[in-house]
Amino acid sequence: MTNANRIRVLSVDDHPVLREGVGTIINYQADMSLAGTASNGREGIEAFRALRPDITLMDLRLPDLSGLELMIAASSLAHAGLAGAGARPPPTRLAGMLRVPHTP
Repeated sequence: MTNANRIRVLSVDDHPVLREGVGTIINYQADMSLAGTASNGREGIEAFRALRPDITLMDLRLPDLSGLELMIAASSLAHAGLAGAGARPPPTRLAGMLRVPHTP
C-alpha cells in the first residue's frame, strides 16, 4: 500500500509512553501511518491544522485543554475523524459536544 492510501493518524496524549506506544502500533499497520504526535491540547490543535490527519486519537484529559475542548476546536475544520479515550466525561457533556441526544 502506498503512503497516499494509508490512513494518517494523529496521536494526542500527555503521557509519552502511551503516545509512543500508540504510534508504534499504528506504524505496524499496513493501512495506517502516524502523521504526528502532540503532548497537550494546544499542540494538538496546531498539529491537527498543520498535518490534516484522517483520524485523531486523543486523551480526554490533557493538562491545558480538555479533550472535549480540543474536539470542539478541531471539529470546525471537519476534515477528519476524532476519537477520544481515557477519562469518562459526563455523558451529557459528551453527547452535547457530539450533537447527539443523551439517553441515560
